Amino acid sequence: MDRRNDRYFKKDQIAENGLLDRRLFLKKGLQFGVITSLASTVSISSAKGEQNSSKNKLSDLAWMHRPGESFSTYGLPSKFEDNVLRYPSKNEAAQGNGVSWTPLHLMEGAITPNGLHFERHHNGVPQINPKKHRLLIHGLVKKDLIFTIDNLLRYPMQSKTCFIECGGNSNSGWNSQPSMAEAGYFNGMVSCSEWTGVPLSALLEEAGLGKKQNG
Repeated sequence: MDRRNDRYFKKDQIAENGLLDRRLFLKKGLQFGVITSLASTVSISSAKGEQNSSKNKLSDLAWMHRPGESFSTYGLPSKFEDNVLRYPSKNEAAQGNGVSWTPLHLMEGAITPNGLHFERHHNGVPQINPKKHRLLIHGLVKKDLIFTIDNLLRYPMQSKTCFIECGGNSNSGWNSQPSMAEAGYFNGMVSCSEWTGVPLSALLEEAGLGKKQNG
C-alpha cells in the first residue's frame, strides 16, 4: 500500500518502496506502548479505588453467606442465562409445521449446545422410542439387515464436529425489503455440534453392496 500521500506521515518518513521506515515504526510503537501503559495504570488505580470503596458491599452479598444449590442428576443452564433460548416460530397454516431457531446472536464459541440446536418441524417433534426403533438396509445389497439401537452400540463409533444447515436458512433475504433482525432470527437454522455414531460404510460393508440390476 502506497503511503506517500498519507496525511499522517511526512515524505521523509516513508521508505522508497512505500512502506514505513523501520526506525519510525519502532519509535511510534514505543510511544504507543508508553501511552497504553499509562492508560492501564490509570485504569488499574481507578479500579482499585472503586474496589476499596465498595469492599464492604461485596462482602455482604447474600450468595456468599449460604451454601450452594443441591446436586442434580442432569445439568441445566444457569438461571442467569435464561435469556439464551431458542425462538419457536409456528406456521399457523399447517399444524406441527415450523422452526425452532438457534439464538446465534447470544452464542459464545463454535459449538451449539444440544438444547439450542435448531429444529425444522414438518409434523411436530417425533417421539421415537429407541427400544422399538429399527434400521433396515435392503435393496442392492447381498443380504438384507435389520439393526436395533443395541446392535448399533456394539460397533466402533466415530465422533466428528460438523454443522447442519436447513436449505431454507436466511430465506428472509429473498424479500425485496431488507430484514432488520438479530442473527438468530435471520440465520438461526444452522448449528454446529459434535456428532457420534457408526459410519454407514461399516454397515454397508457388512450388508455387502450388490451390483445394479438392469431393467
